[in-house]
Amino acid sequence: MFLQRTTYLSGVDQLTSYRENLACLDDDSRYLIVQPSWFRIDAASPQIRAAVKERYDCANAIDAEVVIACPRR
Repeated sequence: MFLQRTTYLSGVDQLTSYRENLACLDDDSRYLIVQPSWFRIDAASPQIRAAVKERYDCANAIDAEVVIACPRR
């Protein structure tokens, strides 16, 4: 799953791709792959943090050096 979230540019949150990226958290992916140097879950919007916490166990993520793999709950 690829999740791209930015609000640095005005109007980005109105784009179809912005909504599609949020919807990817609802699919049946077994893992959420996160590159912490590029995307910090703790700095994401409350909506993203809640969805990740509900669906994935990042406290027990597999550390693969550059990325972590959070298993689905």
